[in-house]
Amino acid sequence: MRRFWGYAAATLAALVMGCGGGSDGNTGSGDGSNSTTPQSPELDARLYNGHYVSECSAVPDGSNYETGSPLYAKLVFTVALQTESSVASLSGRFDFYDDNACTGTALGAVSYNVGSSHLYLVSEKSIAGGAAHKVILELMTSGNVSYSAGPTSDTVLLGSVLRLKIPRILATGFYTSDLWRLKDDNLYDGDETAYDNEGFPVSLSSTVWAKRVPSLPSAPEEPCVGATALGWSSTSNFCHSSTVPTASGRSIALTYSFGGISGATTAICQNGSWSVQAGGTCSTSYVPVTCPAQTINWTSGANTCSGSVSLTGAGNTVSVTNTTPGLQGGQIMNCQSNGTWAPIVAGICNTPPPPITDPMQLAQAKNCLACHAVTGTGYSVGFPSFERIAERYRNSPPAPGVLESRVKSGSNSGVYGSFPMPANPQASDSDLAILIPWILSQPQ
Repeated sequence: MRRFWGYAAATLAALVMGCGGGSDGNTGSGDGSNSTTPQSPELDARLYNGHYVSECSAVPDGSNYETGSPLYAKLVFTVALQTESSVASLSGRFDFYDDNACTGTALGAVSYNVGSSHLYLVSEKSIAGGAAHKVILELMTSGNVSYSAGPTSDTVLLGSVLRLKIPRILATGFYTSDLWRLKDDNLYDGDETAYDNEGFPVSLSSTVWAKRVPSLPSAPEEPCVGATALGWSSTSNFCHSSTVPTASGRSIALTYSFGGISGATTAICQNGSWSVQAGGTCSTSYVPVTCPAQTINWTSGANTCSGSVSLTGAGNTVSVTNTTPGLQGGQIMNCQSNGTWAPIVAGICNTPPPPITDPMQLAQAKNCLACHAVTGTGYSVGFPSFERIAERYRNSPPAPGVLESRVKSGSNSGVYGSFPMPANPQASDSDLAILIPWILSQPQ
């Protein structure tokens, strides 16, 4: 699951409605009966027992919705199994951060239920002189994830206080296939550059994806709400102001000016609660300190990004989003007490990855292989392989746009069985222009 978002990940609805059923109606109950996950009873998932923390990665199409700044995340999870079996229970969280090392300010989390999430060991294969396992992860949310509709059909806004735009599949639950090897507490996963006909990576990555650790880090603390009235006094004068939504551990500047009295102080958010710091001013002679509106430049490797900040009071921390064409990234700046801007963490400035044009990789990335194999008969009667689909339409081509609409919007009734085709809004028209001809070109 390197760059865990990049792998095939069907939504929970797709898993239950489209991929977990098949002709026998099984939905992956943890007993190895999922029709898409053939089990090898000799495999022992206890090999992977323990707690893990993944590498930190950027969240594609994710951002702090309140500021537009980039979003990063790491997966923390636990595999637990008491007896020999190829199926183990799984629990975990995606923790979201404002920096590319996932060591800065935690912005929120999505938790996955230990009772409904599973690790399946499908089969073992030898790679580079060692054993590796084809695995399937089924991560289903705990049911208390707070989110609302996002700006696009495949995104949601996580949380109600400090909203994060994240891919919908992370908030609803998902299924993904991978290749794992555990060596000296280092977990290596599949190389995402090539996949087999069932959607598993064909080789291992050379770098560590996750570390097995003694215990999981604590969940991110709660953010603080906006529009909270806070007051402070100085030299017998009283000032007050209101907050804006802020992550735990972040401070904001509060200013006041009315009736000849001006003042400023700093408030800090700690696990959902605001506190006003000592040393605030509130008098007839106070002159507010501000940082000017200006363009901020930052460099990462050979790239230089830039973005603008507005006039801001001392003590405020702001996120800057890159506006340089052809690059993506962000920087976090603090307005200091002397009226100057200073970075808090190293900024990100990357060249966006090129679009996927290889059909097999695109089928993996757009969830197709969560339900369909490429060759053979397919996982079940209701979910045929691409080879069977091509055979059906070889002598009777579908009308233009029919298959594209069925993939993107879904259908209420199945063509090959009684199960409906789930919608895949994440597949764009340009994606379908690559996928549909490739599917129909599969040989007999």
